[in-house]
Amino acid sequence: MASTELRKAAAPSDLRGRLAVVTGSTSGIGLALARELVSRGASVVVHGRAQERCELVARQLRTAAAADGQRVWALAADLSDLARVKTLAETLLREQNTIDLLFLNAGMSYAGYKGPSTSESSGLDILYTSNVLAPAMLASMLVPLLERSSLPGRVVFTSSVLEWGGNPDCLARPAAFTRTPKAELAAYADSKLALNVFAAELADRLRQRDSQIRVRVLAPGMVQSNIAVPLDQRTQRISSLDGPPAPEWRRFAPEQGARYTLSAAFVEDDMEHASDASSAQNGTTQHFLASFRVLAPYRTLDFLLRGREPFVLRTAALWVAENLQKLSSAAEDELYLWPAHAACLDAAFRAHLWAAWDAQLPISLLAE
Repeated sequence: MASTELRKAAAPSDLRGRLAVVTGSTSGIGLALARELVSRGASVVVHGRAQERCELVARQLRTAAAADGQRVWALAADLSDLARVKTLAETLLREQNTIDLLFLNAGMSYAGYKGPSTSESSGLDILYTSNVLAPAMLASMLVPLLERSSLPGRVVFTSSVLEWGGNPDCLARPAAFTRTPKAELAAYADSKLALNVFAAELADRLRQRDSQIRVRVLAPGMVQSNIAVPLDQRTQRISSLDGPPAPEWRRFAPEQGARYTLSAAFVEDDMEHASDASSAQNGTTQHFLASFRVLAPYRTLDFLLRGREPFVLRTAALWVAENLQKLSSAAEDELYLWPAHAACLDAAFRAHLWAAWDAQLPISLLAE
């Protein structure tokens, strides 16, 4: 694996005149991020499943908004329903002139989830639809608005270090995302690896079009949220099956996760990042690696530095061991370049998955 590069990535304190769209912004990191953006003067589109909850959050944010011309909108859409995802994107295309920051933060896990596992509208697995197809569809459809940003436009996908436990053979097969107690963690890992592969292919296709849009992927760490708490409890149990209990993971507040997410949007393309052997073998250029950033805060792997790692992270732990000195001396506000999974670096594999996802969606990905 390639060595890490640590960088501070401070977001501007003044975001007046900028528009940010944050999916999943009625709770957790998304809500904290929406508040942070408003505090810096940005206009924000609040998104969640229920319109009533979106309106409540939007009213609270409007009260906090102080900049001239600062606005807050509320748009609801269930991301497991692709028809509603399409309507959400079409509403933004119709009502907004530009998007400066697109945070695709919403997601789900089957750990602790009690609802149906299949979408009534599409018949597809809900986790697969919500975590993979919905963000892919939104990112693709909203490219025209991101292109108009003078920032330039930035897309940040919220992912997870658990992507290293993903199975590349499952990424375009909804039937593989089975909902059983044993497979809960694996399904989540598969969905996050799929998201990263999509982000990598999106970055490459935008680069080939000479687009200035920045694509970033962030693994924010174990944040106190409706997803993370049951998910890390499930991981703790599984990782303890063949040995002593894993150490207690240190969760941190959504506000810290929000600051990491906002900072990730402003990591620039001129950061040095050497190609590793796998990227060279697959014909991946240094330029591509520079345009596709997988980032994480130091605290994301804090639990790996303090004890035995969960089984899905053993490969990643080798990378941590190689970079232990750098990581141990890192400040908590520093982001590091997380090594991209080999599936993200294989251009032919990415193109194959892109075609499979395109066939499953009601729109054409990145249509001209």
